[in-house]
Amino acid sequence: MTKHKIILSFILTILVLTIFSSNKTEKPKNDNLVDNDVIAQEMQETDTNGQSKTNLPVIPSGNRVLGISVTEGEVGFEKSYVKAKETGATLVTFALAWDDIEKSEGKFENVWLKIANSYYDRKVPISLEVNPIDTNNLRVPKYLKGKNFSSDELKNSYKKTIEYVAGETSNLNIKYFVIGNEVGAYLTDKTMTWDEYIDFLQAVIPVAKSFFPNAQVGVKVQFVNVLSGEVKKLNSLTDAVFVTHYMLEGDFGNLSVREPEKVFKDFGLLTTAYVDKKIAFLELGYPSSAKLGSSEELQSEFVKEVFMAWDFYKDSIQTINFFSLHDFTFSDVKKFTSYYGFKNSHFAEFLGSLGFLYADGKPKVAFETLKKEAEARGF
Repeated sequence: MTKHKIILSFILTILVLTIFSSNKTEKPKNDNLVDNDVIAQEMQETDTNGQSKTNLPVIPSGNRVLGISVTEGEVGFEKSYVKAKETGATLVTFALAWDDIEKSEGKFENVWLKIANSYYDRKVPISLEVNPIDTNNLRVPKYLKGKNFSSDELKNSYKKTIEYVAGETSNLNIKYFVIGNEVGAYLTDKTMTWDEYIDFLQAVIPVAKSFFPNAQVGVKVQFVNVLSGEVKKLNSLTDAVFVTHYMLEGDFGNLSVREPEKVFKDFGLLTTAYVDKKIAFLELGYPSSAKLGSSEELQSEFVKEVFMAWDFYKDSIQTINFFSLHDFTFSDVKKFTSYYGFKNSHFAEFLGSLGFLYADGKPKVAFETLKKEAEARGF
């Protein structure tokens, strides 16, 4: 195996790089977007105790964890990983679909687990995903298709998968174990219900905790879902709240970015809703495409706003993993638009401009801003 291929299993996202399933999926609702009026109304009681944001002090990193998803663009994984570490980021994200591990009933195999187990130092914190759901795609093994998440067969098979994964990653420092990526995008529109998935989690979370006793176990949900009753019920079972957030509005055919300064309100809304839980933004990103009303400068401003808000809400927000290091290549964008089922130019521009570096390695303004803000806090 070449190092160039390693990246396929080391990023998270709305954009998880896994072997693409051949099953046809229905188009999901746009659960990645935020209703600005609702956000504004709900945030009226959330402020910074009268302080101007520009006067907020810079807070040392402390126990907070910073990451950036190591998308390799055109330059390869090794150079990309070195570049990511320049930012002070330590968290590595490693996402796999369940059906990329259990190829057939009881037959487990995944070369990327072995590579990761030998590649990363024990000190490197890892966010490991084994996803039954990947955004709007069901990723259970073929022999389990058609069974709901409440079925004992599905629960028991996933438990065995956890055991296999734990054996293959014995040298890794697993900080987060994730059971599903952006699950609301699938559960909202499909016949499999939230209650069935919650029932599934009740059965498998204790097993995950037994095999990964030092990890926080949870489920990644999109920011727009995180206040719903279903997600609050789901998160009552988890160790922490795992969130993905991209600052967008509109539908997928007409996407545009929200103002960077609204990050502060979004963080306040989330921390108010989950006062008894730690929060980890396992994907946090802002595209730079002019077609979406953005720019390098707005993306850079987003990074500044994130660090100011993180300082203020440091006691609640444990981890931020920015998405992503490099822009995706044109061929990658084509794969993702096909995988997610949104073959339009706005969605492609979103996918293709999330990096803090261009695909060829040329830095955007946000990359230097990230380095500066992280260094100021001692990351």
